[in-house]
Amino acid sequence: MKRYSRAELVAFLRRVDALLTKREVLEVVGGAAAVLKYGASAPTRDIDTWNRVPKAVQDAVDAVGAMGQGVPLAPAGVAEIPNDAELRFKTVSIGLKKLVVRVPDRYDLALSKTIRGYDNDLQVIKEMHEKKPFSLKRLVDLFETEMDGAVTKDKRALRLNVAVLVATLFGDEEGERVALRWGVAVPKIKKR
Repeated sequence: MKRYSRAELVAFLRRVDALLTKREVLEVVGGAAAVLKYGASAPTRDIDTWNRVPKAVQDAVDAVGAMGQGVPLAPAGVAEIPNDAELRFKTVSIGLKKLVVRVPDRYDLALSKTIRGYDNDLQVIKEMHEKKPFSLKRLVDLFETEMDGAVTKDKRALRLNVAVLVATLFGDEEGERVALRWGVAVPKIKKR
């Protein structure tokens, strides 16, 4: 399956924007959000949305696709974000006139991508952290106050995934500290 760079995503969204007749909002999550707003460089296979895709946007997406310049765009099949994350969504500035592209705050996005615990998601979060470091306290506080227990994934597995994230970004000692606090296995991250 084809993967799309930031430049390709931006070009696609600009084509969609050019076909719109009024303001429309698209809330993007997942890898595309990380690429569009937070400097992640790993290409993505699609654009997952948090909201239902407005009809005018879907029509424009279909028209751009019919010209052979499309990118798969649809509501995320499975996506969870911290409570009240929608209140912290940020607008992506890429020169659009009618299409407003909004993405989760970087902390909300990082925690959302941690739910699955996939290595590629951790690498995207690590790249975001390298470009602009996360605050350990804010990340852990947000998880504990707005995500722990509110997400459908098994609570212990979710806590372990976040402990692995903490160890990946801040080192094994910090990962161990939160793991012990949450009563989950202590992650040990192999140095690459």
